[in-house]
Amino acid sequence: MTARELAEFGLEKPRDVDKDTWIRLLRTLARKLDAQEDVWLEKLGAAMLEGYADGFVGRSLFLVLKLMGPRRALLRMAENFKTADNVTEVTATARGETHVEIVFNDIGKVPTYVRGLLLEAMTTMGLQKPTVTFEELPNGHTKFDARW
Repeated sequence: MTARELAEFGLEKPRDVDKDTWIRLLRTLARKLDAQEDVWLEKLGAAMLEGYADGFVGRSLFLVLKLMGPRRALLRMAENFKTADNVTEVTATARGETHVEIVFNDIGKVPTYVRGLLLEAMTTMGLQKPTVTFEELPNGHTKFDARW
């Protein structure tokens, strides 16, 4: 994507971008990658988290998360998202030793992007073959089942 195209999205200061613009940008990038949009949204989610995990803060965070263990780390997901914005509400519930249910109030209709984030987070924590499925709930929320 060119600088001019990014400017059309209002990305001179990326941290000030509203959610609708962010979702439009994700969808545009996914379409530019010439594949099914959902497949590339998931890859973009994974790549975003991978980039974060490669930075100083991300490396430090994932060291702590590895020490906590995957179950406790995923249960803290709600707290982690509170620092990202003031719109997203997340609840996480243990459903077993290797199963955590995570419910988001609003994911901007890009569940595969969020699945990519969660899968990459679980992989970065050292989990082998994690799975994440999702289901849109009648109240507009989306439930993700993270298993390993």
